[in-house]
Amino acid sequence: MVLGNVYLDRGMADEAVTEFETAAALASPWRWAAGRAYVAAGREEEARRLLAELQAQPATPWNAFWLAQLHTALGEVDEAFRWLDYESPHAWLPWIRDWNWFAPLRGDPRFEDLLRRMNLPGI
Repeated sequence: MVLGNVYLDRGMADEAVTEFETAAALASPWRWAAGRAYVAAGREEEARRLLAELQAQPATPWNAFWLAQLHTALGEVDEAFRWLDYESPHAWLPWIRDWNWFAPLRGDPRFEDLLRRMNLPGI
């Protein structure tokens, strides 16, 4: 997982896909992490397939977090915020302030509002 994120941060999308797929083979709940790597690698069809699988699952804090991340990667900002506002947020939600995963949302006023509601300083 960490190596996949490092590769993504360095613009090495194909290598990131390989690492995320390896992580998913070891622990299936991590399969959703590959979605944004697929988008970055130009493999949107695979990302959308993962999105459809995730949407078919029951809504949970875990799934809501990954849905927000995947919608962000796909540029679907409204859907990303819909899942970031999930009624029972995942414990990782405060980290959206610092993780690059959600960087595309930072210019949106809803992002600052979300940080404010979590009592976090703005960016």
